[in-house]
Formats: sequence, C-alpha cells, structure tokens
Amino acid sequence: MVPLLLLLVEALLGSASGWNQYVSSLTQTEELSLSLLSASDAAAFCLGPGDGPLVQCSSSSPFMLQPEPCCDLLRSLANSSAALTACLMLSARPPRPCQSCQPEYSLLQEQMNNLSLALEQENTTEISRCARNLLQCDRMQIVARLNNSFNQIWEDSNCAQCLRNEGEGLRNDSIEFMEKFNATMQCFEQNKLVVTHIPFQEGNYSKVCTNCSKMYKDLTELYAHMQEGNTLCIDIEDAMNSTRILWSQIFKCNIPFYDVVPVVAVSSFILFLPVIFYLSSYLHSEQKKRKLILPKRMRSATNLLNFEDKSS
Repeated sequence: MVPLLLLLVEALLGSASGWNQYVSSLTQTEELSLSLLSASDAAAFCLGPGDGPLVQCSSSSPFMLQPEPCCDLLRSLANSSAALTACLMLSARPPRPCQSCQPEYSLLQEQMNNLSLALEQENTTEISRCARNLLQCDRMQIVARLNNSFNQIWEDSNCAQCLRNEGEGLRNDSIEFMEKFNATMQCFEQNKLVVTHIPFQEGNYSKVCTNCSKMYKDLTELYAHMQEGNTLCIDIEDAMNSTRILWSQIFKCNIPFYDVVPVVAVSSFILFLPVIFYLSSYLHSEQKKRKLILPKRMRSATNLLNFEDKSS
C-alpha cells in the first residue's frame, strides 16, 4: 500500500513540474509575440500606408527596421555625427572647437534642419515620412538626443560669438586675436632660453619680459576690447588664459619692465615735492634781524643822559 502511495505522489509531482515548465514556455512565447506585435504596430504607425517593404539598416538589430529610402539618410546623419564627435574630441585640449569644427557642425545642423522642416509637412513626401520615422518613432529618440548634445556643447562654447553671422569662418577680430596670440607664443618660444638679469625682474626669463612686452600688451588690449563687445568664445578665452599663466606664473613678468621706470620716476618726484618746496623756501628767504627805530624825543633824552654821565 505504501509503495503505491509513493508512486502516486511522485507522479503528481512530476506532472506539476512539467505543467509549470509548459506554462513558463507559453508565457515567454506570449511576451515575445507581444513585443514583435508592438514593434510592428509602431513601424506601421510611423511608416504609414504605401511606404513599401521594411528593410534592415543595421545587422545588429533584427527588429529595428527602417524603410530603404531612410537608410541612406540615417547613414548620412551617422557619418556627420561621427565626424563632429571626432573633431570635438581632437579639439578638446587646447579647446578650439569653434574654429576647428565649424564645417562639421554646420553640415549636421543643415541635415537636422531639413528633417525638422520636413516633419512640419504632411505625410506626403518621402523625406517627411523618413523624418517622422527617425525623430518620433520611439521613446529614446536617439537622433534628436545626439543633436541636442552637440547643440549644448556648441552653445556652452559660445561659438556664435566669435563666428560670422552666416557661420562661415571666424570674425575679423577673432582672426586678428589668433594671429597676435600665435605671434606672442612664437616670441615666448624664441626668448625663453635667453637668460639675462634685469632690475625689477625676477626669474630667468627676463628676455621674454622685455622682448615680448609689446606683443603681450597689444594682445591684452585686444582681448579687453572683444570682452566689451561680447565677442568671446572658448577658443579666445582659453588662449588668453594660457598666455596670462605663461606671462605671470612661468616667466614671472607680472609688470612689464619698461612700464616700471616711468612709474618709479613719477612716484619719486611726487614723494620729494614737499622736501624740495621747503628747502627752496629756506634758501630763498632773507633772514633779517629786527632793528629798533627810536623816536626823535627819546633820542635827544638819551643823548642828554649820556652827557650828564660823562660830566659827572
């Protein structure tokens, strides 16, 4: 009797385990079917009727399908984004994104602007259907997010401040600044190894302080003028900051030598002005003794007294 019960329990347990496996497989199959159905519905909504068969743009994503005409556009956006990313990375130090990456950024923005304009149109043209498919078909919106990240970097760099209005090349003052900056850096490089001692100059780079003083002063004045006109971008700001660090901290040229002499001369003259004034007053003033002038009556009385004293 007992063995029969044991066999019955084992059979029930085995059937329960098999039933659980069967239910689990059905659940997985149902979830997969729902995911494929959702992807198909989303694609049908984004593509619209008459868009033709679906093709695969990337071999690594078998369920993310795009219409064939949109694949070329997507590849073009990918190439433009890759080129801009590489340019920004290579221009990170020293930061020169505005003057180095302006062509790549303009190309990507032109493509995105065309997509945005097509998105505003009705779903009648091929480009409008592709724009809707690339920009509004999923929750992630990778194309739009990547473009927003590029725009944020461009805005934080203030590239529009030092570029022309049409976006082709640097402004004239930005070009002039970079030319003066390169000339100043060349002057630093040529004179940094020449060691000469000059009064009021500390360190071993006094030749830099004397020979490059005018270039540094002109560069500083141009930077101040651009700062007032709000035409500074990260390229100009970083160039000026690096120049100031070299001038003051590395070469220790806090005050240009030729500016020290007139300052010291004027300060000394003002300091000794009181001494000169009092000394000249003392030398040119006449020190006269006071003389007592007696009236005539007192003079005759005095003479009479003196006569009496002599007679006695």
